[in-house]
Amino acid sequence: MPFLQKSDLLFAIKSSLLTTITGGDDNIIGEICSGVTQEMKSYIATRYSADTLFAATGENRHKALVQYGRDMAIYRIYALTTTIPQQRVDRFKAAIDFLKDVSGEKINLYGANVGAITASTIYVRSGGNDKRENYQT
Repeated sequence: MPFLQKSDLLFAIKSSLLTTITGGDDNIIGEICSGVTQEMKSYIATRYSADTLFAATGENRHKALVQYGRDMAIYRIYALTTTIPQQRVDRFKAAIDFLKDVSGEKINLYGANVGAITASTIYVRSGGNDKRENYQT
């Protein structure tokens, strides 16, 4: 079962509008949802076990990932048309910013039960202050 499904999208877009844009072809929706999942995995995999996280189904899925995945998928569906509503553009950018922040270790996926964070986050910071030039000429 895929991480994102058509039923997830119906929380944010009317079924009639979705059918109009895709011409009633559920394969288009499936391809877009799969592509969005792969894109999200590429961001998440830098810190978390993406395969474990995205293997979850139903109520076990991480709610924030479902929400941002939905926003990304609806943006891509609107991209099939000639105009994309500004709200969809803004939500898509917010989703990408969220994923970049997770990847850049600025945000943790609270409640994500995916085991240990990857070894890249276990580090010791070393170094010192910048060298000063304290002399008179």
